[in-house]
Amino acid sequence: MTKIIAEVGRIITEGYVDFQQIRIGQFNRIRDVVRRKEKGIPYVVPEAAHEERQFTNEFNDAKMLKLFNELVRQGRIAPHEAKYLQKTLELSAKMKKIEGEYYKFMIGYVEQEIIWTKWLKNVKGIGPNIMANLLNMVGYCEEFRYPSSLRRYAGQDPDGASKRQKGVKFHYNPKMKNLVWKITDQFIKNRTEPYRTIYDTEKAKELMFMNQYGPDTDITIGGVKKHTVKSRLQADFRAKRKMATVFLTHYWLIARLLKNLEITKPYPHDRLGHQTFIMPSASPFTQEQLFGDA
Repeated sequence: MTKIIAEVGRIITEGYVDFQQIRIGQFNRIRDVVRRKEKGIPYVVPEAAHEERQFTNEFNDAKMLKLFNELVRQGRIAPHEAKYLQKTLELSAKMKKIEGEYYKFMIGYVEQEIIWTKWLKNVKGIGPNIMANLLNMVGYCEEFRYPSSLRRYAGQDPDGASKRQKGVKFHYNPKMKNLVWKITDQFIKNRTEPYRTIYDTEKAKELMFMNQYGPDTDITIGGVKKHTVKSRLQADFRAKRKMATVFLTHYWLIARLLKNLEITKPYPHDRLGHQTFIMPSASPFTQEQLFGDA
């Protein structure tokens, strides 16, 4: 990718997110006004964050608009109040239209890229928005000499799992790390193989060790030292990291091969003697091309 194209991609993806967030925020504010009026909650009364999250489904966009009209009809929202609320709804609708234009623009952007047309377009859970952000942040991995370099940039190395220390600069890109977590969530939700099986297997293994040896315990399995998880939540976190590690390795291999850049075997295979290679979902390359000749 040229630097100009990459910069245009950043403008498109960030513009789409900007308008999306404005539209969602605006609708949520209107939604809260309608909800409080319906339930008789004074506007000056603060609510706990978990209570605010509960109303999203009950007062989703369609239900909220229907209820708003009903409250106006009943006179519970005065005409002059309805006038201002209606204007904010109209502005939100305009935002949604612009958001849609950005989305179309983004689709056109990613459809020009071979990594989308040859691979990720066929991977469940990866849509144009995720694809555009991947292109924006890492491109075809031209700047990442090894898979481990990409994983470190994405915060998926051991240091990336550590708690943030005040005054210490990130060694990874927080936006990229957040994007990777979104990808893992999509893979779980869409049961995207082989990633969902990696997640399920790893989580079950971590929970088995925790139940067998106790939580937060040092153990040695097959000559390898490890530390058992403290909880199911930590097991879930480790399983997602394993899934993310495999996906990023796949992305690095395929992206660089598509641009005829040099590749190497992943570290576990090159240095630790691992023999099993997990093939990517919908790979445009054979196992021999991805791994056998690396």
